[in-house]
Amino acid sequence: MTTKSLDASWFRPAATGSGRRTVVLFPPAGGGSSGFRRWADVGTDNDVDIYVVTAPGREHRVRETPYHHVDSVLRVVVPQLEALPTPLVLFGHSMGGLLAAETAARLSRSVDHVVVAASPAPAQVVPTLVNASDADLVAAMRSWGGTPDAVLDDEEMLALLLPCLRGDIAVGYSCLQAMVHRRLPVPFTALAGRNDATVPVASMRGWEEHTSAGFRFTEVSGGHFFPFAASTPVVDVVLDAFTSA
Repeated sequence: MTTKSLDASWFRPAATGSGRRTVVLFPPAGGGSSGFRRWADVGTDNDVDIYVVTAPGREHRVRETPYHHVDSVLRVVVPQLEALPTPLVLFGHSMGGLLAAETAARLSRSVDHVVVAASPAPAQVVPTLVNASDADLVAAMRSWGGTPDAVLDDEEMLALLLPCLRGDIAVGYSCLQAMVHRRLPVPFTALAGRNDATVPVASMRGWEEHTSAGFRFTEVSGGHFFPFAASTPVVDVVLDAFTSA
């Protein structure tokens, strides 16, 4: 199996290279592949294929029922990643950081590195939104930034967006119980946005407690969605993860 044969409904290409190395991206809650469109130019020159995990409920899968537990997602994702013959780095943004770490824990093959961005360490996550009302979720999205007000003020758009967001939040929270006490034999890098009002820099340092194979902590410019707004330095860190593994 090569990266080219990954299930196209689940793994959307963000960048295409020779396939000698593979990066798999786990987007934030409610997100999909579109947020990583600025990563498209890095593949060819770096021999790397980059894919975004796209679960039901978003983008081309918006009419499908979202999942609400990590087991449902990884039941599909893990077998495909286990069969990859190439070196593998997992990257998770925000809630996607929990999913990237949980994926690394369940894979029987080795993972070269896990990179988490704007994602608080498990012990720092408080599940305040798991039973939130629609109004509370919209308020949270406004505080995070990254979603235009025109979308947040459109009832039809919210009717499509909120079920996906709610499902992804539940998936993220379902990772917590096992992860709080888990230490993986995989190197971790944590990327924190200096101007991230949603995830304080200090809340990310706890990821060091979840690896026995080395930890790096790096601050970058930008707010909560810095992987989308200024992808180049983030991509550099991700690609360097292959070397530093």
